[in-house]
Amino acid sequence: MQWNALRVGVIGEARFDRVRLSLEGAYLPVVAVDGVDHHWLRPDINPGPEGGRGDGYVLEGIVSYDLMPSVSVGVGGRYWRMQADKAQTTFPFSPPSPIKFETNRYGGFVQLSYRLADFGLGEAGAQPVLIRKD
Repeated sequence: MQWNALRVGVIGEARFDRVRLSLEGAYLPVVAVDGVDHHWLRPDINPGPEGGRGDGYVLEGIVSYDLMPSVSVGVGGRYWRMQADKAQTTFPFSPPSPIKFETNRYGGFVQLSYRLADFGLGEAGAQPVLIRKD
């Protein structure tokens, strides 16, 4: 099965000294799934194309800590839900059969981030993100 989707969402971020909390939410208004149905004991009906359209959403949260002004480590979690209720499968010598596909994907992750210099493309006169006071 191959899932493809268009994402439209928002990202929010809050910073508390060296700690940053990032939250992301996205709606997937267009989800497409394509695949092939294999029946190993019925070679006369292989392969059976399957496909459909639907929608879904994505949620993600990350907590990160700045080790240095340009290096941070973080931990987060992500959840994806996609469904295709306008789907069908096809068997030989019969009309297309309606079917529903859905998937729920979730997991945690750790990350190491390095921020490059803005090369003059950022806001003019922007203050550094982290100031060390000795």
